[in-house]
Amino acid sequence: MSKKVKYFVLTVLILGSLAFITYEVPPTSQPDYIPPELTVTPYGQTVSGYPWHAVWDLYISGGQGSYCLLVDWGDSFRDWDSCGYVPGTHYTIVHDFNKPGDGAGIYYQTWRISGVGGPVYDNTYVEKR
Repeated sequence: MSKKVKYFVLTVLILGSLAFITYEVPPTSQPDYIPPELTVTPYGQTVSGYPWHAVWDLYISGGQGSYCLLVDWGDSFRDWDSCGYVPGTHYTIVHDFNKPGDGAGIYYQTWRISGVGGPVYDNTYVEKR
């Protein structure tokens, strides 16, 4: 390799390093709201005897505006979908695991709120005896 070629390679490496060092990452924009957090309690519960009644406390913290709630009960009932849930309020949610054909076992629920900063999820389970 000639001296001229070696010099060219060295120059490209130095300039490339300088360009990398001087590159500035643009600032990222921050949302103008606090993202919501969804808490559903209890995480797990056991229901026994007809109508296999389960009760949860739902609480949304942070966020802004109102949210829509979608719950997949984990059984053969259709999902629950309703709107108007606001942060800072406790809601009591009730479901009966009494549809014919849904036997004893563990049923897993998926809770989802959608709105500003969403969707946000939580999960629970019910043991039906």
